[in-house]
Amino acid sequence: MFTKLNSRKLWVLGILAILVICNYAFDFGLPSEDLLYLIILGGSYILGQGFVDAKQQTVQDFPVDLVTDLISAELQKLGQGTNVPMEKIIELLIPILKQTLNAQEATTSQK
Repeated sequence: MFTKLNSRKLWVLGILAILVICNYAFDFGLPSEDLLYLIILGGSYILGQGFVDAKQQTVQDFPVDLVTDLISAELQKLGQGTNVPMEKIIELLIPILKQTLNAQEATTSQK
């Protein structure tokens, strides 16, 4: 919880909000155009930094090999060959994907 307070983006947003509120409540005399420029500058910083932060995070690869193996095993159980209609594969794929994603989500939440 307290690690979120170290976010510079949060501080910029908070300072800008306080500045706008105080300008109107206590009549600091800052023109609306100057406030708008500050808000645009702060918003640009927040969006840019958010983009950089998102690029730095690693994305987990989807377990394609696992899903392919599961589909192949299900097709073998059903006695289906290699010429299976796409509709049949999709019918098999949906529950397998749900099961795989739930298992992966449970593993991630335990870490």
